[in-house]
Parts: sequence; C-alpha cells; structure tokens
Amino acid sequence: MPKQRQEYDLAPVTDLFGSEPDDQIADLSKMVQEIPLGDIEGFSGHPFKVLDDDEMQALVESIKADGVIVPVLLRELAGLAGKYQLISGHRRRRAAELAGLTTIPAIVREMSDDEATIAMVDSNLQRVRILPSERAWAYRMKLEAMSHQGRKLRDSVSGSAASVGGADGVSDRTVQRWIRLTYLIPELLQLVDDGKLKFEHGIRHSYGDENEQREFYERKKLCLEKGLSVVGMQDGTKPRTRPKAYRISYDRVGRFFHETFNLEDIEEIIEQALEAWFAREDAL
Repeated sequence: MPKQRQEYDLAPVTDLFGSEPDDQIADLSKMVQEIPLGDIEGFSGHPFKVLDDDEMQALVESIKADGVIVPVLLRELAGLAGKYQLISGHRRRRAAELAGLTTIPAIVREMSDDEATIAMVDSNLQRVRILPSERAWAYRMKLEAMSHQGRKLRDSVSGSAASVGGADGVSDRTVQRWIRLTYLIPELLQLVDDGKLKFEHGIRHSYGDENEQREFYERKKLCLEKGLSVVGMQDGTKPRTRPKAYRISYDRVGRFFHETFNLEDIEEIIEQALEAWFAREDAL
C-alpha cells in the first residue's frame, strides 16, 4: 500500500536559487553541497518555532526513508571559514539531527545581513501554519531589513509596510497591525498564539505600557485559571442567578467600537472593561 502523502513546509525553489537564469539552476548537482550539521548555526532572532511534535516526527521518518529531498539555504558566516548561517530549512535541519544524519544537502548563497533576513522571512511565510507571533515578528524583521536597504516605496513607514506584505497580497495597514503585536509582553503574545486573546484585543493592549499590560494579563490569567465571572472575581462567591441575556442600546455604546467588530468582539470588550472597573473598585 503506498504511503499517505505528508504535508510539509518546504521552501520554494525560487527561495533557494533566487532569480538566477534557468540554465544556471538546471544542474542541481553542481550547486548542492553536503554540509556538516555541526558547522551550521541557526538564524539569530529566528521568529518561527521549531517544535518536536507529531509533524516533526513524520518529517523525521520521511528523511530516514528518503533523505532530505529539498536542500536547505545557507550563507557563509563572515570571518568564519567553513561555518554557515541557516537561512531556510530550520525544521529540515532539526529533523535531520533527529534522524541521525551528520550532514545535510544545502545551497550556499552570498547575502548581506538584510538580504538574509528578507530571504529567511519570505521562505518561512510560505509555511502551511504560522502562529500570530511568528507572522508579527517576521513582518517586523523584514520591515526593518528593508528600511536598512532603503527599499521604501515612499518616505513613510506605511510605504515600507506595503513592500513587506505586497508579495503575499497583504495590505500595508494589515502589516502594521500585525507588527503591533510585537509590542505585547511575551505573556500576552502567548495568549494570542493560544487563541485566548483575540487579535483585535491584542492590538489594543499593545499600546499600553508594560505595567498596564501586566495588570491586564494577571486579570485575564485569573479568569482563565478559575473560570470566574466578573462578579465572582470581585467577591470570591458564585454569581447570583441572573437573566441569560442583557440588552444594551447600540446607540449608547456603538461609538466605542470599530465598524469591523462583530457581536462576540463587543461582548468580550465589555467584559474586559467590567473586569477593569471592578478591579479598580477593589483597590480603592
């Protein structure tokens, strides 16, 4: 019985070979090298997580059976002959280690620091599943690298952001909103990754200072751990029997919410506002 096809996150060929003419990439054997795993360093600040999960184990088994089919992308470290930095293929390198390999097929390209950052981000943004924190930090790193290169579309952050997301059809406004998540404290950003804090709410709290964010995190953590309602948080008792629904006129509260917010978003924001109110009352 044929093996079921596994879905892996692999870099497209253009990420490995750049924009070289077809005749220069036709003979892969002339470009692919076997590089010792011990000579390869990870990318500093790499925002994408490499997890030893079930998917990793499936990739390990595939490599044991067929080897590393798609080479990783490296650049030689300046001043360190024979040492390389990994640009694309962190999961493949980890799987190769777990599979017991000592070398891995690789393409070595000359790149500046900023070119390496852009290549690393672009190759990883093609992955099937990306956490919010990964996408946010990837966009920020690429934006900073492109700014260093002077590759702004116009003399503004918005113009640079348009370049960052343009290849994926992501608007400059959306890129800027993703980047806002990088200003969250790690604990809140983890809640966004875990789906316990909505994207919109993460953006809103990213504008608070560290103390404000930590205060909110502690309240949110208490709710998640204890399953307390707002009333339960205030006095430590079970909430009294109450109606299943409340009616609030949108004419009174509509001005506080962006037009893109749905009913669930509005309800959660109101809940968080009440939590903050009662927490303040307790402190008085």
